[in-house]
Amino acid sequence: MYIDLMEDYWIKNILGNEENTRPLEIITENVLGLPKGILEKQIEIKSHEYPIKKATYKEKNIRADVFAFLGKDVILNLEAYKTFNEENLRKSNVYLCRGYSSQLKKSMPYRKMKKFIQINLVDHVKRGVLQDKLVQRYFLEEQGYPLTDDIQIYYIRLDLLDKLNYNVGISDEEFLDILRYLKAKGEEERQKLKEKWRTIMTMDEYMNALLSDEVMNEERSMFKKARDYGREEGIDIGKNEGKKEERILIAKELLKIGIPLEKITIATGLSKEELKKLEISSVTLTNVKLSDEGKLAITAKYNYDYTVDYKSLLGDVKTKDGKSSYSSTITYDYYDNSYKINEIYNMVHYFSTW
Repeated sequence: MYIDLMEDYWIKNILGNEENTRPLEIITENVLGLPKGILEKQIEIKSHEYPIKKATYKEKNIRADVFAFLGKDVILNLEAYKTFNEENLRKSNVYLCRGYSSQLKKSMPYRKMKKFIQINLVDHVKRGVLQDKLVQRYFLEEQGYPLTDDIQIYYIRLDLLDKLNYNVGISDEEFLDILRYLKAKGEEERQKLKEKWRTIMTMDEYMNALLSDEVMNEERSMFKKARDYGREEGIDIGKNEGKKEERILIAKELLKIGIPLEKITIATGLSKEELKKLEISSVTLTNVKLSDEGKLAITAKYNYDYTVDYKSLLGDVKTKDGKSSYSSTITYDYYDNSYKINEIYNMVHYFSTW
């Protein structure tokens, strides 16, 4: 099963695991150029999704992927980017500045502010945005003269991980294998890495536990959402009462996330035969947009037709046709002379001819 561990959810939970700080410690040791093991049990992860304060109510809310304290005097923030271009560079700078300034409280002396270190895990970097080095360090300085080291930003380029001459000076194989684990394309690749290191084995065990819980929770959540939605519309789900077209729309939601027909039948009261009729009738390309940053967004609408039999007031059986649709937007980022998928958004739009 392919799982993209560079997704925010997995970064926040695997590298932001308060019970297993060693992966974050190893990453930090290597980017700061510290001896191996010196930060063991020295990092305290406060929250895997720490809110960075706004100066005014008009400012945009931002949340850190992994927020931690290194001793008493250093704040550590880790962010992950599946793709990295000029727009993400600006976003990273905002996180750096807001993260540093948000620690300042009313009447607090500036001298008591902690150092702020930001580590960015980046993949698929647009050409020219960063240097061609695996680990990069940036400080405020002028021609080699440092102004301050209170704010520091580090980049780890995962797209250069196994390319020759880019990881010169990095000798910690455990660090490199943690990065390879995050980039792994499948279970076989992850299996080899977790057999080498106990640190990665622990990460993988936690990931699998989360995955199991996530599947169960998503299924329970969708059933609850379906039932709540049904009650709001006056539908008694599971019985042959209420508006049948509404139950059909709920069934479509459950079908899209792969819930088995048997469970959808119980949840909606629809038969398997009725569920099998819910098929795509056509696909329409509705929008194509290319941004200045080279991001391509394609939107398509998927149309469904379905037929419902019902009893009229006179008792005879009549047939009515219904329609529904949902749109899906796929965004692509341009790098290495080709477009690669970045994110997929689904937007449900239902309508009926009844």
